[in-house]
Amino acid sequence: RRLFEYGGCSSGCPDAWVDDGICDFACNVEECKYDGRDCFHSAGECWAEADGKDYRGKVAVTVNGRACQYWSDQEPYHHTKTTMNYPGAGLGGHNFCRNPDGEDGPWCYTLDFPGHRWELCDVGVKAEACDAASPGHALGGGSAAPKVAAPVDSSLLQLGVFADGHVKEAELLSYHAYLPPSVSGIKVVLVPINGDADLFISFTVSKPDRRTATWTQESVGVKQFTLDAREQSADWCNAFSAANSSGCSLYLSVSGFEEGDFKLVVYNYTSTTLSPSFTAACSPGCDELRLGNTICDVACNTSACVWDSGDCGYYGEYELEDLCSAGCPLSWLGDGYCDEACYNSACQWDLDDCISADSGCADGCLPSYIDDHECDEVCNNEACGWDGTDCDHDADECYEEEDGRDYRGSRSVTLSGYECQYWSHQTPNVHTRTHMAHPQDGLGGHNHCRNPDGEEAHPWCYTMQPGVRFELCAAPPPSKNCTIKASQDPYHYFTLCPVDCAPILGNGLCERRCNISSCAYDRGDCGIGLALGDIFEGYTPVKTGSLYILVGSGVLVGVLIGLLILRVVLSHKKVQDEKSRGYTDAERKGMDNVHPDDLAEDF
Repeated sequence: RRLFEYGGCSSGCPDAWVDDGICDFACNVEECKYDGRDCFHSAGECWAEADGKDYRGKVAVTVNGRACQYWSDQEPYHHTKTTMNYPGAGLGGHNFCRNPDGEDGPWCYTLDFPGHRWELCDVGVKAEACDAASPGHALGGGSAAPKVAAPVDSSLLQLGVFADGHVKEAELLSYHAYLPPSVSGIKVVLVPINGDADLFISFTVSKPDRRTATWTQESVGVKQFTLDAREQSADWCNAFSAANSSGCSLYLSVSGFEEGDFKLVVYNYTSTTLSPSFTAACSPGCDELRLGNTICDVACNTSACVWDSGDCGYYGEYELEDLCSAGCPLSWLGDGYCDEACYNSACQWDLDDCISADSGCADGCLPSYIDDHECDEVCNNEACGWDGTDCDHDADECYEEEDGRDYRGSRSVTLSGYECQYWSHQTPNVHTRTHMAHPQDGLGGHNHCRNPDGEEAHPWCYTMQPGVRFELCAAPPPSKNCTIKASQDPYHYFTLCPVDCAPILGNGLCERRCNISSCAYDRGDCGIGLALGDIFEGYTPVKTGSLYILVGSGVLVGVLIGLLILRVVLSHKKVQDEKSRGYTDAERKGMDNVHPDDLAEDF
């Protein structure tokens, strides 16, 4: 069913979405009482934290008067500051200033594209404290601000035994497993039965979430994580804890990206286990990563393996649906919601739910992933323009810091010639140097040498060589006066049109992100230099054919006027030049192209 078929207080807002702890854009309207408490419509302006991270007021302009972009929107700026990535930060379907990531104060993305990506806001003066019962509290009347993804009490997992669960959207279910000293490695498997769930893992945080987990598994479909204590001893069991001699606890959280059922298990497993697929799997010979890949695997077609997630045409006791690709039921297509799992050619790019173009640039690469300041592996290819500026694809080898932490070149082999591992991969080396943990260090979906936090003497990488975890790279020495990299250049799109605009230019629809001079104002779809404000106030472009006539006529008139002005200027210059050379009016009468009006009158 499509979203508008569910009924509810407003089109696209089912009743269950109101007051569910998430601010939904479709519900943030008067008919739905502004999504209950979720969108802070009744919030006061009081805040007491030094950086304003607790601000839940309704200021929606920056210090310089620029209007704020909705946090739930990906236009005109693509970004990763979403409710899922920053639960509890007060984001969602509104454009009020917030501080999810520890800036100097509340801020927002602006509608000034491509001039100012984000800017701080003026939200008044910090208070000593905000009394929950006072009118100035985040939610007046004494109600505390809604919490998102609040974890419930942790459940104990037995090694090798599947636990069944159901998780709601943005809910966080916590688990823990005791690992005795005899366990020297683990394999964690999360199998979504329906919906889509993510997995967060830690040895140090008892209820890890997306921000506090040591490792995150957020791929579409089955999630699998392995860790061998003998190969990654520094990460095993909180290595600095004295309790290791008596074992330790592994902490897991399951987060609902889409509400649904799941199965979760922790195996005693090492990479050298004899026939690991037979000793640490839901059924002998079954690779759980292949569940739900739309290809029948007989070894997985058992009840313990959820009947190969329906790939063999049998569902048994589970409520499964036919899939067009891993994690995407057919019922999700064309439902009015853009699903990451369905954005691929096999699922017809989620029909019209994500884009107005005929197809995407690559399976899994949503347009909003491009230029969101995170290098996404699925977008780091020629068809997707190398993820815009996110992966520094064309960056030169120049860097200035002595330790090379600002190196953004493309070297991807070590001093010994070993190939580098992708920073976004956790095999063969499990690690914590991810974009989420080091967002400013140029990591992500590539295998180029980097030096996050300047922790080594020079740029380095994890290697693909067995027995060699990491090694320094053969990067050139530091230099001076390096040119600014495209990923750091705020003026990049004053001269270049964003790569994600290419398939939708001139399609008859005015796209905010493409309504800039370097994209010819969406190739005419937004008029000639039409202001964004006009669009937000309800501007609807005329038919594309009429626009072409309008644009052509405007250009022709402009050229004619320009030629006329040029002729007058050149004629005047010629007169002044001739006079300066000493010609009299009588001498000039015989010259070509001398108009009588240019001569002095006879008295």
